[in-house]
Amino acid sequence: MDTMNEMRKPYGLKFSSDIVFGVLLRRNPELCRRILEIVLDIKVRRINIIQNERHFEPGLDERGIRLDVYVEDDDATIYDVEMQTTDDRNLPMRTRYYQGAIDTDLLSPSQDYSSLRKTIILFICCFDPFHRNLPIYRFRYRAEEDFSLTLGDETEKVFVNADYVGELAKGELGSFLHFVTTEESTSAFTEKIAVAMDELNRSEEGRSLMTLEMKMREERRIAHEKGREEGREEGRVEGRKEMVLEQLAAGDITCELAGKWLKLSPEEVAKLLEEYRNPTE
Repeated sequence: MDTMNEMRKPYGLKFSSDIVFGVLLRRNPELCRRILEIVLDIKVRRINIIQNERHFEPGLDERGIRLDVYVEDDDATIYDVEMQTTDDRNLPMRTRYYQGAIDTDLLSPSQDYSSLRKTIILFICCFDPFHRNLPIYRFRYRAEEDFSLTLGDETEKVFVNADYVGELAKGELGSFLHFVTTEESTSAFTEKIAVAMDELNRSEEGRSLMTLEMKMREERRIAHEKGREEGREEGRVEGRKEMVLEQLAAGDITCELAGKWLKLSPEEVAKLLEEYRNPTE
């Protein structure tokens, strides 16, 4: 395994990158299935990728979301699997918003609420999101007066602390957490992830992703400087858009990759690109 680890990453892509993570699991549904089994400690017979990087678009002037990996299993359970590298301290509120968007998408106006499906939103974090030194945090609604009474809304939010090291994460779970933070394969399953990463790194898609990753790092630097100078979040957001649109207009990245980074639909990217090329006075 050490030899394989040394041969990996000709393009330098990392499994913990949210964009790379999403692409890799959509290319390899079996890896996604096993991750769900290992992390959630359940049996999943088969999964189906509902849509590549699912995008929910309430409106161009409203807040849309883009899900990294959106799948369903044979029991009709919906899973949203996200990779999170930075602690922005708003993950609980993000899961609340994601849940609402997923439910709205699943239920047509003519359907009864009973048609809503069981949903699990899973965030794999490269840090401890709640600072309680646990490998996994699972949340379901319960009555505060009687914890044995569950609400029964069939929703669950799960946060994985990949930075955890301890006795509570052994076997395949411990090996997976170790791989997320180090990319060192210490089990048969994590070696399968490593092989898939190697294949992605050597592909044309990997080259395009690496180009985007490089632009992202440069964007972060520029956005940080701009945000520091202006002292507000808008500076960082605008810096991100400007960098990505500049590369898109120059033909260095595709519209699809620009949308992945900006978390926008193709229509929104096209609209921004048109405004970028034809600025109003």
